[in-house]
Amino acid sequence: MDWYRNRHTIGMYLCPTAMKRAMYLKKRGIFYHISDNCMMMFQKIPLYPKLISFGDNVWVASDVFNQ
Repeated sequence: MDWYRNRHTIGMYLCPTAMKRAMYLKKRGIFYHISDNCMMMFQKIPLYPKLISFGDNVWVASDVFNQ
C-alpha cells in the first residue's frame, strides 16, 4: 500500500462515525464523486478510489465484497 492510501486509511480510523468518514472522504477528494447524505462504514481505501462514484443517500456497509 502506498503512502497516500496509508495516510487516508489512518484518517478514516480516526473518524468516529460513518457520516464523518463520508465527510472526510468528500472533503479530501478521495473518490471520483460523493454526493450528499452518504455513510461509509468501511475503514480502508480501495486500490483505485478515483474510479468510484457515490450518488445521493448511499450507505455502504463494512466487510462487503464481491466474489
